[in-house]
Amino acid sequence: MTIKEPVLPIKDVVDFYARWPELRPRIVAIAENGSMTDGDVDILNWLVAVVDMVGPTDIAS
Repeated sequence: MTIKEPVLPIKDVVDFYARWPELRPRIVAIAENGSMTDGDVDILNWLVAVVDMVGPTDIAS
């Protein structure tokens, strides 16, 4: 996936997690150049939703 390719709608958090390897390079590119499409905004919203589900017990060592 390149930054200019449209993003297929993300169905749920499981779909987001499964597609993360495909989506991650796009987010890295956004961080580097600062431009976002509607699909990029959707990816970021899902990223926030996923991170919000992680709690202290999930990352305890």
